[in-house]
Amino acid sequence: MNNLFHKIIAALISALLFSLLFAPVFMIALYISSFVYILFAISWSYLVDLLMRILRISSKYVFQFLMYVVAAIGLDLLANMKDFNPQSALSTLFITVPAALFYFHVLLFVNQYLRKKKNTSLTK
Repeated sequence: MNNLFHKIIAALISALLFSLLFAPVFMIALYISSFVYILFAISWSYLVDLLMRILRISSKYVFQFLMYVVAAIGLDLLANMKDFNPQSALSTLFITVPAALFYFHVLLFVNQYLRKKKNTSLTK
């Protein structure tokens, strides 16, 4: 349950900060990115965690980084599936990959911060 809370917090923070990049259409970007982050990022995050446990990966950061890039490429292909145009797919790839990696790093930060906060509250 704690892990789900961390993922939801990371998804909301990521959506908010990512939407700030599109300031003129902030509310529309926030609405769309919140949906995508909550639906896809949290699901993918659980899948990556499961793969990490099954495969017993030693280099966790590199594996997770690459898995989030794979997720971004997959989401990009899914978004461009109807009328695939390589130029369009490449241009949206410049949005999906940074967005996925942004969520990944926000999740790392949230996990680190909340664990540190939990440990300091237990020692008091």
